[in-house]
Amino acid sequence: MEKQFVIHSQKMAGWLMYKGNKMIKTAQNKRQLGYHIFIFADTDKLHIDMTEYTKCTT
Repeated sequence: MEKQFVIHSQKMAGWLMYKGNKMIKTAQNKRQLGYHIFIFADTDKLHIDMTEYTKCTT
């Protein structure tokens, strides 16, 4: 089983998929009802793209 990484932001999840990262599944957020979490394969590329996203949005 591959390592997984949870994303809480729908905008970031969309960006990561646009950049070619593999989303494994979505699920209900158990801590915040009415929200979803986005589960991605935990790869080096995912972390690089997350850093790029953060730089672009700040």
